[in-house]
Amino acid sequence: SSLIGGFIADKISNSGNSNYRPRARLWIPAIGSLLAIPAWTSFILTDSTTTAAVSLLIEYIVAECWFGPTLAALYNSVPTNRRGVAQ
Repeated sequence: SSLIGGFIADKISNSGNSNYRPRARLWIPAIGSLLAIPAWTSFILTDSTTTAAVSLLIEYIVAECWFGPTLAALYNSVPTNRRGVAQ
């Protein structure tokens, strides 16, 4: 899910384009967190093991999309010679 999140964030921010919007990249983690709320609620409130497993899978997929866009934003905010130690 972090690869998908990074791919979508790059498309939204138009990276490599003259119309580059660096802040748009950070919308993906926020949207993923909001989309995870119903899945997490379903996981907590269900009595069915199958529904709980599917809800948790969906929650992990949408909630963990933050990793790629967040690291890309972090690496782009530091000078090129410091990117290896930015994390």
